[in-house]
Amino acid sequence: MWTKLSYDAIYDWPNAARRLAVRGILERDGLHAIVTRLEAAKNLGEWYSVTGEAADAVGRGVVAASARQAEGQLNRIAAMSHHTDGLSEAATADLAARIERAIQ
Repeated sequence: MWTKLSYDAIYDWPNAARRLAVRGILERDGLHAIVTRLEAAKNLGEWYSVTGEAADAVGRGVVAASARQAEGQLNRIAAMSHHTDGLSEAATADLAARIERAIQ
């Protein structure tokens, strides 16, 4: 069953460095068939389909909560960037991806 944790985690599937952790979360939530589909996929089209299914399954409340969480993370990082030379390219891309998926 999809949970907020598995919903948030699915967006990290394309990141090979995070895939093992995502697989573990999905499997703990009983989403073995989803893992099988993603591992068999030849491109990100299947992953994109799964993100839509996940959003439908968890509902608007979870999607909205994830959006608020992403916004909070962005605000914290923006506040910290005033005290640094700025964000790394990877951190910026990660934040942009989190915000994009939260507002979809």
